[in-house]
Amino acid sequence: FASTLLSRKLFCYRDPNDPQKLLESIRIRPGAGKERRIAKREAVALYDTATTFVSRNGGSEMVVCTEWPDGRFILGEVQVQPDHT
Repeated sequence: FASTLLSRKLFCYRDPNDPQKLLESIRIRPGAGKERRIAKREAVALYDTATTFVSRNGGSEMVVCTEWPDGRFILGEVQVQPDHT
């Protein structure tokens, strides 16, 4: 069995002191260095992914692959071990 799920992900970087506001600045080194201002367009990230789930060997194995439009991907594999109780 195989199935692909298409999704759009939205991340908002929030101000740790006020979770209702977007992050407006950061320091590369906390307590030192310059403060860098962050534009609103930099505080929000939106991207699409396709995640494919493949069940193999009667469901005892699964492969999951998430792909981004630029060709990057994450691949994971799992196997169910028999219960020897």
